[in-house]
Amino acid sequence: MLLFDTPETKHPEKHVQPFGLEASAMTKKLLEGKTGELEKDVSERDKYGRLLAYVYVDRESVQEALLEKGLARVAVYPPDVKNVDKCREIHVKAQKACVGIWSIENYARKMEVVKKKGPGTGKSTSSTPKLKPQPQKQPQIEQTVEQIMNDVFNANCSEARAAGAVPLYRGEPGYRSKLDRDNDGIACE
Repeated sequence: MLLFDTPETKHPEKHVQPFGLEASAMTKKLLEGKTGELEKDVSERDKYGRLLAYVYVDRESVQEALLEKGLARVAVYPPDVKNVDKCREIHVKAQKACVGIWSIENYARKMEVVKKKGPGTGKSTSSTPKLKPQPQKQPQIEQTVEQIMNDVFNANCSEARAAGAVPLYRGEPGYRSKLDRDNDGIACE
């Protein structure tokens, strides 16, 4: 599905991440046993050969539903940017409301895993921390190379503008201090 990224649940090198199971369950609930519609953008397939599309069930966007619940974040991969403005708007509302991935400070940047022992099983299970929603604080340090590689990368502001991804805010995919000349937390403004 285009324009969004959910926490990992099946990555071969990563643990199940908080809210990943919830995102999977909601996706399954929205799609299972239903007929949907696919809307293409510019690219037909990604580098792994997967079909790329916006997904609708009963004329409702599955991507937008997941973004609204804070179970995904916007991920822009040009040239597929047809619905980026609407998705960013929903993403920002969820972020301000501190729902889902946005309820854990800086989690959407780190996508870290929280592990605990399952009751009576001795098995390790993923857990979504029960935290009181707090407003996002601006990070005090730059992204690591690993975080930059996992995030959307725009070589310059012209590329970000062409992708419809501007302005870029500190903590969002694609933000880099190199693109924020006045260091106010807003790049390519």
